[in-house]
Amino acid sequence: MFSNIKLEIPRAMTLAELEEALDAIMDGRNCERSEVPAGRTIHVAWDRNGKWLTIYDEGIEAGDWDELDGMTAQLSLRAGTYAVSNAVLDGKLLRMRLFEQGRAADLFISDPELYNGMTGQRRQRKGQLSKWLPLQQEGPDKPGLAEIWEREEAVAEDTLAALAGAFGWSAAASGMGLPEWEEMGQDHAPAVLRLHFRDRDPA
Repeated sequence: MFSNIKLEIPRAMTLAELEEALDAIMDGRNCERSEVPAGRTIHVAWDRNGKWLTIYDEGIEAGDWDELDGMTAQLSLRAGTYAVSNAVLDGKLLRMRLFEQGRAADLFISDPELYNGMTGQRRQRKGQLSKWLPLQQEGPDKPGLAEIWEREEAVAEDTLAALAGAFGWSAAASGMGLPEWEEMGQDHAPAVLRLHFRDRDPA
């Protein structure tokens, strides 16, 4: 399993302001900055393929969807842009939630039947295609979202790679979490911020 957050690069926000935003978000989680790794590491990387940042966060690697979506929503709100939370489970299920200026716009599930079995829900469709169309990059070599929506991919990473192509993301940068990025991913998404946080009131 791995998770990451894609954030459209905010035109009206500097890198220093993004750092301040992350400090504020983590302050709300009772965490403070540390000069050395001390509990939760967040790396912000630039996706070489286009106008997106990838946030690799140690705090969302454990499969906590609420924390993943909460971080994504707050980043989208503070940046005033689109953001997407990505999670791949067991290589079989891709879960992506789209946020626009902090508001949840849609949820994409690559395999609704598998998702329903895991969660007990009764989801009947992958997602609302129209909500994702503003993210699609134009170009003759870009796959269409409607085509991707119709595919029945057995491997979640293949679906994510196809969607990355449609959105103009690096498939490699999007298809990994923090451990993989630290080991081999920086060629695909070089770091622009490396931040460490610790609990303000450790038990």
